[in-house]
Amino acid sequence: MEIRTFIRSVLTEAFSGLDEAMINSNTIEPGIALFIKTKEGIVDFTLYDPIQDKVYGHMGINKLSSGNWAVGGIGAEYGYGPLMYELAMTYVYPSALMPTRDGDVRGAAENVWNKFMRRGDVESEHIDEDDSDFPMEYYNDMGGVEENMEVEFMYRRYYYDGAKSLLGILKKKMFEYLRSGVRLSDVDRKGNMYWLEKYDE
Repeated sequence: MEIRTFIRSVLTEAFSGLDEAMINSNTIEPGIALFIKTKEGIVDFTLYDPIQDKVYGHMGINKLSSGNWAVGGIGAEYGYGPLMYELAMTYVYPSALMPTRDGDVRGAAENVWNKFMRRGDVESEHIDEDDSDFPMEYYNDMGGVEENMEVEFMYRRYYYDGAKSLLGILKKKMFEYLRSGVRLSDVDRKGNMYWLEKYDE
């Protein structure tokens, strides 16, 4: 089975190292680039330093029928998870990014989404039950409105474009590395393997 197919079959929104000590443009390691691979409604982001041969994070997002996007899975080093969210939200803007629609969001990820829901620079809007983005299967599995109050973050769309400058810098670095001989397919494979290791931890 192709590694991408296998990983897509097990991807859930589980995280490693998501916390308040978020990496930003002033603290990110200088050799890191954001490698972006797109294919048939799927975008993979890999924060990778080819010089150190180190993956700092990997995220997959899936395009929905509405044109908005949902997280498929993410794994990241300490502090890099929230940054990857911001980069992904900025990348898809003005479309929205949402948690995985199957509701498999782990504790650390819940914290991040709840913080985005409260942040003044992140726009979020409630999704009604008759909306195609509404996670109806998850909602029914949870047993109804009362039980869903603690996971309000699941029923919202999130919009953010505040990472445009850093996204541009990291994409520029990607193209520089690609011109120097780094292969996007190799980076994506390393990113997927990194995620699989995180998933198995």
